[in-house]
Amino acid sequence: MWIFTTDASLSIVKYESDTDAYGDVLLVRSRVRGDIEQFMSLGVSEQAMGYQKAMQVASMPQADYRWRVIAPRWMVNECMAQYISQIEYPNFKNSVDDDVRHTAYTDVWRAMYEQYGGYGVAGAHRTPRNMNQLGISNPEDFQDEDGEWLV
Repeated sequence: MWIFTTDASLSIVKYESDTDAYGDVLLVRSRVRGDIEQFMSLGVSEQAMGYQKAMQVASMPQADYRWRVIAPRWMVNECMAQYISQIEYPNFKNSVDDDVRHTAYTDVWRAMYEQYGGYGVAGAHRTPRNMNQLGISNPEDFQDEDGEWLV
């Protein structure tokens, strides 16, 4: 899962291990130094604070996500819940103060808009281009008179 917050961008996946010794843990990764620490700092329970002190963010210079840490799933859930509870902005992109991060997020927004459309277009993921890839030669057959998708 990719997570973009106003001050961190992360990739969070299940940690795969040959042993069950780690329990239910996730691998939290980032391309930006400090983003993991920023995200994980929102864990508020005493148990989370204890884990934070012991956590070591590893640097893997040759990896696509250079910084990473293994964290208990409950702690990642707690941090994510804290981010959600603190949302006060009416527009996410405009709430990002860092110019480099804002540009990156705008690029992601633009890519998603170009792929799926926007402004409330129903079924925008069913564009004529990708419907042709699915073997549907006449996409208009799947739209009502207002252009809304029937499938």
